[in-house]
Amino acid sequence: MNDLYREADSFLPLPSATFHILLALADDALHGYAVIQDIADRTNGELKLSAGTLYRSIQRMLEQGLIVEPRERPAPHEDDERRRYYRLTALGMAVAKAEARRLAQLAKPAARAIFTSCASRPAASGMPTTRLKARPLVPTPTKPISSSRR
Repeated sequence: MNDLYREADSFLPLPSATFHILLALADDALHGYAVIQDIADRTNGELKLSAGTLYRSIQRMLEQGLIVEPRERPAPHEDDERRRYYRLTALGMAVAKAEARRLAQLAKPAARAIFTSCASRPAASGMPTTRLKARPLVPTPTKPISSSRR
């Protein structure tokens, strides 16, 4: 199993699209459009992959052994035969976990440096000190602004 983790580390750092595709496929096999929808949902619409980006990434990930096209398909009444489904391999799951660990290791010291030490440092050059508030990584949905004028 140690070889799997060593191999997973060789893929890092991952392109953002690749990481999000791996996350989308972590729970179950999905077809391409469902992957696009899952990523948009997980990021509250902040990341919307184009079909071109998705399928170029999927092709590369298939070649790298991160994902496969499973033989099992949904029941015929729930499926469209034109759809191609994808699922993670053991290597794909190991790569997703390794990238998540890598990003967490980057984020912890950055958050500490930005959110704790900035507030406690004296202002430079007579500038006022601004206290920064931690914001969620994924923005919370807000009400859409109405474009109609009354």
